[in-house]
Amino acid sequence: MDDAYEEAADTLEAKVLDSPEPVLKIFMLKGMRPEKYRERFEHSGRIDHADVTDPEARDRRLTQLLAVALQRAADGKAPAGDVEVASVPVGLVGVDL
Repeated sequence: MDDAYEEAADTLEAKVLDSPEPVLKIFMLKGMRPEKYRERFEHSGRIDHADVTDPEARDRRLTQLLAVALQRAADGKAPAGDVEVASVPVGLVGVDL
């Protein structure tokens, strides 16, 4: 079974690479040979999960993001309807922006 799959994948790969349709190429090649055509990401650096696990750190980060969004909206840098503040999340009540 594996030999038949590999043979079919080889044939399909050769035909798809000749296709002028880029979307067809992407999905067919990733589907038939994910180990060869998958997307690869490398991360160098530290990932800090404190913003998610520590409620106080999360609230500080949300406050920072909200302040930036409000400032961008005030400066006209946000698209219409992108930032609309009807209420403040419960975790941010009492926080001065």
